[in-house]
Amino acid sequence: MPWAIQNYSAIFFAMIWAITGVGIAKAVKEVRQGEPATA
Repeated sequence: MPWAIQNYSAIFFAMIWAITGVGIAKAVKEVRQGEPATA
């Protein structure tokens, strides 16, 4: 039963984060000339 509370509260947190714009920014990959790209 405690898991259900967390699942339902996650919806509200996601809505708050979407409205405020809080999130994880996408990392920008920098590629330089002459250096091999790593995975």
